[in-house]
Amino acid sequence: MYYEEIGELPQSLNESMPKQAQEVYLNAFNNRYEQIEDEQVAHEAAWTAVNEQFGAEDARQWRRKMDQSSMDSTPTPLQPD
Repeated sequence: MYYEEIGELPQSLNESMPKQAQEVYLNAFNNRYEQIEDEQVAHEAAWTAVNEQFGAEDARQWRRKMDQSSMDSTPTPLQPD
């Protein structure tokens, strides 16, 4: 099972995550699934990838996490598309 576009992701992801996080999820899922062909493990890898780059204060308020090179900047709130 591969996702060819973000519109194919589970509806709950499309409703709650910003487009950038959905793209991270899609790419991580597809890469992991290609390696092992196990959907559960691929979903877990996708969530790990999203959580490495984004944080959710609540179900609708996502922020991209700061990396070490931008420690002096404030993360920008992201809204679902």
